[in-house]
Amino acid sequence: MGTETGLGFLLSLVAFLRAELGSRWAKEEILQALADAKTVQSYLEWLRRRDQQDLIREIEGSKGDLLLELASIGKQLDEFANAVRTNAGDVEQRIRELSERIIPPILSPVSLPNRPRLSTVLLGRDRELKWLFDHDRDALLVGQPGGGKTELLHSLARAKDAKFLLSDNPEVAAAALLTRPPAVVLLDDAGLRGSLILRLRHLRIEQKLAFQIIAVCWPFEKDELQQALQVTEESVLNLEGLPRRVIAEIIKDVTTAQQVKVSDQFIRVVAKQARGKPGLAASLSLATIESSGDALLSGELLLHDLSPFLRRVAGTEGVHLLGAFACGGKIGLPVANVAKYLGKSVVDISVQAQRIALAGVLEQTGKEILCVQPSFLRSALIKTTFFPTSGVALPWEICRALIESSSDPVVGYLELVSARGFAGAAISDELLHSLATQLDDSRFWEALAELDQRNCDWVLEKKVPFQLKSNGLR
Repeated sequence: MGTETGLGFLLSLVAFLRAELGSRWAKEEILQALADAKTVQSYLEWLRRRDQQDLIREIEGSKGDLLLELASIGKQLDEFANAVRTNAGDVEQRIRELSERIIPPILSPVSLPNRPRLSTVLLGRDRELKWLFDHDRDALLVGQPGGGKTELLHSLARAKDAKFLLSDNPEVAAAALLTRPPAVVLLDDAGLRGSLILRLRHLRIEQKLAFQIIAVCWPFEKDELQQALQVTEESVLNLEGLPRRVIAEIIKDVTTAQQVKVSDQFIRVVAKQARGKPGLAASLSLATIESSGDALLSGELLLHDLSPFLRRVAGTEGVHLLGAFACGGKIGLPVANVAKYLGKSVVDISVQAQRIALAGVLEQTGKEILCVQPSFLRSALIKTTFFPTSGVALPWEICRALIESSSDPVVGYLELVSARGFAGAAISDELLHSLATQLDDSRFWEALAELDQRNCDWVLEKKVPFQLKSNGLR
């Protein structure tokens, strides 16, 4: 049956004791029953008689109460469970199935999947892994989305007795930790689990347990999590970006594992969009293999990867906010302008922009002026926010007002051509032709001519004769 006691198995034991003791449910009587050698045989006989599906439904229906009772007698039940294993005989398989089916694993060396896994070899993080391995107190691992935080903890779990806590239910977590606590409890994506951290620390004190807690969060969650864990800066590990050469190695490693040979150009594009983040490099590489290179060049894969982060730090308007800044092109837009045309306060936009900037996609190009990087992402944002092929969009009037508020509006209008060409934004030829005539700027004419053959022909028809005439040539 393995070396660890299954939680489902223990729940069935508690259900049996409940059935045997009835209304006389008291800790002293439970302990007395567990000490009686006949109880083992009685439990096995009870399990043989019970229909397994009925038992599973019964346990699922009262799981909360059973877990509370299990937590109070967990250590005694563990010893009793060993005796059951010894005498299990022909019901051993049923006990194993109960352990697997009643409740999923609570403590695991593998986290819940939220992005594609990297290679089995951790690249560029030897210093950070050594820090985690040697640190013997509670710790907080802080890094941007896609920075490889979870993969670093997977490597730690392979090196020492460390397990991911997969449940947010305090009673479930307590029962699992009382049964057999690991040396290190890993809390992935801990920003929303502050109350669970407080319960774990309380459990550790109350039950005199010695497990260490390592929590993972994004930069904007650091202060709150640091308070919940009660750790100093010495116990905070900030995960920095990796050099471009290491990111290139990761891309090669990931694609080779998929038996795909990629070009140097592919590696350059992915590395540029990944911006030093190994997890993001893996996501973009795998997603491109599964879809197409067009999705990578359009920036839509990058936006898809960032969307959960944007929703979390800025709500449902996060993408639209970033889309507004994208209208400033490579120059960017003042925070005050974005606030004005989105109908928000400058303070609100500043706070949200500061949080979004932690993902590494907003750069300051002047005083209170922010620009979206990389350029691929601007194309995807303008399409999603203002020119989607389907669904709800912000009005073109807002997009135009934002572009016009830039110090060089033509730079913003050029982003429309890029959004049409790279991301397939629903921008009509008529709109682009109207803008070309109004702007009459060589940068826009050239970009439009490079968009496709039809627009190239239109530029040659409209612009070249005009230039010849203005130069006195016929």
